[in-house]
Amino acid sequence: MRRKSSHSERGQTLVEYALIVAFASLIVIAFLTFLGQDIIGFFSTVTNTLSPAAGS
Repeated sequence: MRRKSSHSERGQTLVEYALIVAFASLIVIAFLTFLGQDIIGFFSTVTNTLSPAAGS
């Protein structure tokens, strides 16, 4: 009886970790969706600023 309980708890832990990973993934996707263009613009500005310095 004890062995079955342990197996059930391991399955429950696996499901909990899967839900945490899924929730974190949704947060990252939402973050990139809302701020993606700002991040792209920032790196474009940095690239344009550093490009003339690289040609020297």
